[in-house]
Amino acid sequence: MFAWTTIYNNMLYSWSTAIAAQSPGRALSMAMTAQRLMSAQTDRWLYYGALDPEVRKKHYSRLNELKMLIMMLQARGTTPDPSWRK
Repeated sequence: MFAWTTIYNNMLYSWSTAIAAQSPGRALSMAMTAQRLMSAQTDRWLYYGALDPEVRKKHYSRLNELKMLIMMLQARGTTPDPSWRK
């Protein structure tokens, strides 16, 4: 589960930052999905106490970058476009 969600999060994170200028709605939707997955992953790690401090630092850094991207896109009036899920 950890490897799959981490790879999926990394893909969503990379895609959302790469397409933010061309397709802000899709980027916002991807970033919000990645944020939800990363938050759930963090909750699971904290529950089981299975997170290396260095990994936790990197994870929180990426989560903060996603939050900044989401806030920036929302400030521009972007609405989520979930069509990328199809």
